[in-house]
Amino acid sequence: MANGASKVAVATVKMLGNLALLRRLDNYNMNTLIREIAGALALAHTVGIGHFNLKPQNILLGEKEGEVHAYVADFMNYIPHPQTTLKYINPGDLSFIDPHQLIDPTGRPDPRYDVFSYSTILITIHEGKPPLCVRAMNAAILSRLYEINLDVDLDSQSRRLYENVYKELGRSRPDRIMGRINRDFKGCLGNEIHSITGGLRKLIMESMTLHKDDRPRSMIDVALKVRAI
Repeated sequence: MANGASKVAVATVKMLGNLALLRRLDNYNMNTLIREIAGALALAHTVGIGHFNLKPQNILLGEKEGEVHAYVADFMNYIPHPQTTLKYINPGDLSFIDPHQLIDPTGRPDPRYDVFSYSTILITIHEGKPPLCVRAMNAAILSRLYEINLDVDLDSQSRRLYENVYKELGRSRPDRIMGRINRDFKGCLGNEIHSITGGLRKLIMESMTLHKDDRPRSMIDVALKVRAI
């Protein structure tokens, strides 16, 4: 378990997935959370450790005297191949997984997977719900490549993305569709992040591009940008 700030006495511990708690956070506590999560992941990346399974259930919130602090738990430090981990994937997880993790047959660790997943956490904190466009893309990948059909709730915009990704996967190799899908994906993403503006919005769009080489190289770079926002 890692914390992006100094240790504090914790009165209660809840998971970030507790949306009721998220919806009553003020801006001060929101900023504290996003900086502490980024700091914890950056510290791990500094010593060569990746998380690779970042989602609200793996972020614990400690609340005391009106202040909330984040603790990042359950570091995997390896990329399991989807075929061996599908039984552990549920529809909720699909909103936080980098699509590249599902299409890379080598299972090679890449810190940019955490960069992508961290941005989905930012969206969840600010919007009070996870991004449907990520869920749609990952559901299409699992359905087409692994014949796993999960029951996912999508709106009309994310449903169109799902259908487009599914169609493209039938035409070409998975790693080759990312460039063609990126524009539709980022359009869908941009429409979802209603309350996020300025530098934070720019960081999210950069960190979640499907052109993986255009992302920040690791959470070290992201943490520095978050502190400057």
